[in-house]
Amino acid sequence: MKRRVAVIGAGVSGLASALRLHAIDPDLDVVVYERANRAGGKILTEHIDGFTIEAGPDAFLASKLGGVTLSHTLGLERRLISPIAENRRAYVLSRNTLVPLPQGLTGLVPNELRPMFRSPLLSPIGKARLAMDLVIPPRREVSDESLASFVSRRLGRETYERMIEPLLSGIYAGDGAKLSLAATFPQLRASELTHGGIIKGAIALRSEPGVREAGRTASRGFLSLDGGMSVLVDRAVETARCNGARFGFGVTCTSIERSAVGTGYRLTLVNDGQDSTEHVEGVVVATPAWVVAPLLAPLAPAASGELARIEHVSNAVIAIAFPQSQLPRALDGYGYVVPRIENRDVMAMTWMSSKWPNRAPDGQVVVRAFVGRAGQTSALKGSDDFLVQVTLKELRDVFGFDVTPTLTRVHRWDRGMPQYNMGHLDRVERIESSLARIPGLEIAGNMLHGVGIPDCIVSGELAATNLLADL
Repeated sequence: MKRRVAVIGAGVSGLASALRLHAIDPDLDVVVYERANRAGGKILTEHIDGFTIEAGPDAFLASKLGGVTLSHTLGLERRLISPIAENRRAYVLSRNTLVPLPQGLTGLVPNELRPMFRSPLLSPIGKARLAMDLVIPPRREVSDESLASFVSRRLGRETYERMIEPLLSGIYAGDGAKLSLAATFPQLRASELTHGGIIKGAIALRSEPGVREAGRTASRGFLSLDGGMSVLVDRAVETARCNGARFGFGVTCTSIERSAVGTGYRLTLVNDGQDSTEHVEGVVVATPAWVVAPLLAPLAPAASGELARIEHVSNAVIAIAFPQSQLPRALDGYGYVVPRIENRDVMAMTWMSSKWPNRAPDGQVVVRAFVGRAGQTSALKGSDDFLVQVTLKELRDVFGFDVTPTLTRVHRWDRGMPQYNMGHLDRVERIESSLARIPGLEIAGNMLHGVGIPDCIVSGELAATNLLADL
């Protein structure tokens, strides 16, 4: 009989696991259980009346090869698209005014000083403090540091609050005073130790032979797919099924126990209120940390406890479409981010029809607002209509005009974003050390080593590889 392996969760991590399991051993019997009625997790694309609406992530970072590699493996390389080049600019909402984000600010690192010094985002004192990164000596202590502490120490509090914090909020929806530098941007600390500072490190990197050319060829910024991000999910499910994988949608796994027959595991599954059991030789659990934790409690109580202590932030994505004729001026960019100190409900807004081709019918505009970040989630207590009104108010405040929506969509993600707070790397090490003693059981997902789509893909593939090494 074929060896049977289960994957719990059909988000992108679980799908990557299922694909890698068959790639290593085509004779495996792989079954994927998903409590929702669809695959993809937070990746969800809706096609409504000619609009392409992303409920979750709208792209992945090309410099991290997980997304690009999987797209090529699935035969989707011709369907990858880049953002609209002529609109390649972003803004920061500062004191109710949209200010262009300075050029040369990449990955929280200012690698060009002139645009930073010209930016109205910073006061003269703030610019002088930014330049002190060139002379401030490195911190020699080896302990971890929060992102807010590190960036403020190197570049000044004003640069952190006005430029850097809104960018990192767009990635983690977190509180920089809690986020771990080692777990989020370890390269910044390495730059300080190796080159003496952030700016010196960026300059040194640019001057290294071959770095600039390698950067042009290896990275194309952010990439999406011509029909939306669900194209990746749909092709992954189709390919996994062609390989022989079976999918059980609407099925919740409520417990994982050692099998009574001596090897493998017994899963308790609930489908339409009916309980059943399944015996498998190995399991990959690719669900959020707060779902994994109770499943692992009987088998790995230490790992379960650590997973339960990972904080999560809830947020919502509000899409609004309206006639282009209602705009007083064109949306000439990809959108804007909002610093925490502005104390607004909307933390960022993406102008989807200006960022990606074919996201709205001719004559229509579609934007997405993001509500909810660590410490600023009160608006999420309101109804969906309330969140739509929050977004319309944001448009009035920023652009000074009222729009009549053609379409509105609200998608909520309860505890959707894990927080890589101080001590995260130590916590993950304890989780993985605990699970290493339990053969045939692996976990994958955005709570471990990265929150982006490529990170989740790599996490799922690594879990599959480790599982088969155990078996």
